[in-house]
Amino acid sequence: MEKWNLYDKHRNLLPDVHIRGQQIPYGMYHLVVHICVFNAEGKMLICQRTDDREVWPMYWDVSAAGSALLNETSAQAAQRETVEETGLLHDFNQEQIYFTIHGKDWFSDWYLIETDQKEFQIQKEEVQDYRWASLSEIQHMKKEGTFIPYHEGFLEMIFSMKKKRGAIS
Repeated sequence: MEKWNLYDKHRNLLPDVHIRGQQIPYGMYHLVVHICVFNAEGKMLICQRTDDREVWPMYWDVSAAGSALLNETSAQAAQRETVEETGLLHDFNQEQIYFTIHGKDWFSDWYLIETDQKEFQIQKEEVQDYRWASLSEIQHMKKEGTFIPYHEGFLEMIFSMKKKRGAIS
């Protein structure tokens, strides 16, 4: 049974504990993390979800993602999810969140990191394959319907932001 912290719309921690699978009460939010791992050539590590995943089965997605568990910080959740899904050891305590997206009942913190690691140890329960991909390859996959359909321009923004901070070039 996976438990999550809940937050108000200003990201203040609430005393409530949420159990995954139950409906999140209106006006409450849980924390999700997304990690985009890039190599020196500017390609992103993408992972293909297993066919038994509840959401987006068999689709390709960014390097790692998942919900923060009870009492985990964003950095701790990012580190755990990255290790679980790719085997990549990275110290997220040294990382800043690049940006946060607010959804209906969640906050999603996005991390963009770089590695020179070549081989990965995927978590077979969640990920069935991985590979490095350029933005154009991912855009092609998205058009084919094999990559999660993020909003138009979103992946372009991620690729353009790697190694940069803020909204001004």
